[in-house]
Amino acid sequence: TLGLGGDAQLQWRRVTVTGEYLGEYFTRFIKGSSDGWAHQGAVVEPGVFLAPRRIELVLRGAWYRQPSVAPTTPDATDTFSVGAGLTLFGYSDHVRLQAGLELRRTRDARLPDSDWGIIRATFVL
Repeated sequence: TLGLGGDAQLQWRRVTVTGEYLGEYFTRFIKGSSDGWAHQGAVVEPGVFLAPRRIELVLRGAWYRQPSVAPTTPDATDTFSVGAGLTLFGYSDHVRLQAGLELRRTRDARLPDSDWGIIRATFVL
């Protein structure tokens, strides 16, 4: 298995844009199956600081391609998601609190959709 990924972030005044790509290549050891980039994904997150260096509002769009585990479904399926998040930065750059929500929908109607929310505190040493 080989995993590759990359990300970038741009900031201009109060506007930020973050992007990320990841992929996983693996060789299947089952006779009759092929090798390939089974897992892939990309994320784009544009954001704006509502209060300079203190409160950031972020929107999120993502695409994931994953192999199907059910024998009755195609080899792989795509999942698309949208979401939003809010980050509160402390007076120190070492503390932040984040909250977010994401809605995910797959192209294959036989597979379940999923939604999630998260609240987390980050402490950087």
